[in-house]
Amino acid sequence: MRRAGFVMIILIGCFSTMYGIKDPNITALQNRADTGNVDAMNELGVCYMIGDRVNQSYVLASEYFRKAALMGHAAAQCNLGMCYENGNGVQTDYVKAVAWYSKAAEQDMEQAQCNLGICYEYGRGVKRDFDRAAYWFKRAAEQEDPRGQCCLGYCYEYGLGVEKNITQALMLYQLSADQGDALGQCCLGDCYAQGKGAAQDWSKAVVCYKSAAEWGNAQAECRLGNCYAEGHGVEKDINRAVEFYQKSADKFDPQGQCNLGVCYLNGSGVETNKERAAELFRLSAEAGNVNGAFYLGLCYRDGTGIPQDSVKAEYWLEKAGK
Repeated sequence: MRRAGFVMIILIGCFSTMYGIKDPNITALQNRADTGNVDAMNELGVCYMIGDRVNQSYVLASEYFRKAALMGHAAAQCNLGMCYENGNGVQTDYVKAVAWYSKAAEQDMEQAQCNLGICYEYGRGVKRDFDRAAYWFKRAAEQEDPRGQCCLGYCYEYGLGVEKNITQALMLYQLSADQGDALGQCCLGDCYAQGKGAAQDWSKAVVCYKSAAEWGNAQAECRLGNCYAEGHGVEKDINRAVEFYQKSADKFDPQGQCNLGVCYLNGSGVETNKERAAELFRLSAEAGNVNGAFYLGLCYRDGTGIPQDSVKAEYWLEKAGK
């Protein structure tokens, strides 16, 4: 099965109950918010964001976050930034997301510092700047934020804004993983799988991937599927591999979609279904995965699961670099 090397994708954080849901009485919480209590405003915003004891409403959530944010509430500023980042209740606006993350980050809100670092890493709402990304990740990591530790570890692993140091990366991934961060666990698993910063140890890699997969991390589910498909650290079991590829694909992980497509293409662990394989390759390719693009190009070239089309075949194979 053709696969690219391990690819790390660092994602913006989601709304966390650590920033809300302290008052179990929703009526009392509403009253406190209406009388100007900023903590209550933020908590009520979280309630509306996740639909806890109220009808879910991204618009109302963003309004409550905004009220508290304008009064200087750091968590609300971070949450409002995420609303702009993800288009929840407001129109997506990366520049405004950065502005609110910056306000919260300057107040030492570690989640905002990490989110701001990601904006600099990918050039969302600001000019791409790895030095600034690493700076903000370090600020979050210094507060023992597990996501900040993982992101900073990624910078050290690939030399983004800091001098490349795989030993430092491994240490930071371990710190993140020890706090139960799924992405940190997945990154640590990658280090053991590839022998980066430590001796290659597939058994340890599998432990890390399983821990991350238990949290529903799509990348870890895909990696775990690879382990079962190839017998790395576990007994080879193509049915288990398909199970984890399916879980990963269901979360729109492009490599999981591609690997599941290969299983359908070859009838590995599932009944052969070339149409389903081609569809999975399309989803993967359109998400930017080079492996998905490669297989989709082959499908168009050979008329496998889709009508033969030499122009589309050339386009996708070129996208894959083949």
